[in-house]
Amino acid sequence: MKRLKIISTFIIIASLYACEPPNTFTEPQPTDTDNLSKFPKRLQGEYISLLDSSTLTINNELIQRSYELNYKIHPNQIDSTCILSSDTLIFLNTNERALIKRDGDSLVLYFHNIDTLFQMNNDHVVRKFKGYYFLNTHYDKANWTVKKLQLSKGQLVISGLSIKQDIETLKEITNTTEDTQASYNFTVTKRQFKKFIKNDGFSDSEKFIRLNTSTNTARVINNVNSVDEFIENENNFVIYPNPASNQLFIKREIIVEQEFSIVNLLGEEIVSGTLNGQIENLDISSLSPNIYIIRIDNESIKFVKTE
Repeated sequence: MKRLKIISTFIIIASLYACEPPNTFTEPQPTDTDNLSKFPKRLQGEYISLLDSSTLTINNELIQRSYELNYKIHPNQIDSTCILSSDTLIFLNTNERALIKRDGDSLVLYFHNIDTLFQMNNDHVVRKFKGYYFLNTHYDKANWTVKKLQLSKGQLVISGLSIKQDIETLKEITNTTEDTQASYNFTVTKRQFKKFIKNDGFSDSEKFIRLNTSTNTARVINNVNSVDEFIENENNFVIYPNPASNQLFIKREIIVEQEFSIVNLLGEEIVSGTLNGQIENLDISSLSPNIYIIRIDNESIKFVKTE
């Protein structure tokens, strides 16, 4: 089936990248620094990637990344390994389920996948230094990979070592000789590490926008299909359906005049206006298919605009 081909291709590509050994450190960084027992409250929450629209969730001891995918297939592409039940496609081999919407003669499949990126334990330790958080992961018996994490004004940046720029800087700071191997293993003092950070070390960055800007964690509502089928959350408002194509309904807990805005993943405002009633209907038919964020006061929810 098409889905199996897509997943197989993804695994092959990921394997090719995984074959390239990373540049590592001989100790968790920075040295002589205590490990944190959990991620601080200010980091915890939900973020959306500006690179691929995936969602990053940070809780006490865990970082997970969620991917939402959708694509069209023809009904005759469904083989004996799957069962179509109402609006759900069930994969018998894995018991995975995909929400389906009919689009003419085609079916649109929506998938949700969660990948654990970091979980605090003896092989995954977090240290704080100079306002940054460093995610240390045991690569093998003696080496550690390190990523830098920073949160500023609602934007989370996770950075790793760039292949060229950072390696040259580390070689110079640590007086490491040229190596014919594909990767380097650096022994770095705390002072040298500080110098590396001051020289814009960890330059291979990915940026995320925070979704939960309110005091309560804003839970994103996904795959809600009808006006009657919405899930109450910790926000003062809910949206439905999600994904949506032409109309987006907003139900609020409080009936007061409030300003709202819809922004894209770059933070650019696309639509704005005023809400007055408990249930409002927004016309989003003019929006291009993409992932957007609707903001009311200090609360935000992500939604998917489909064709």
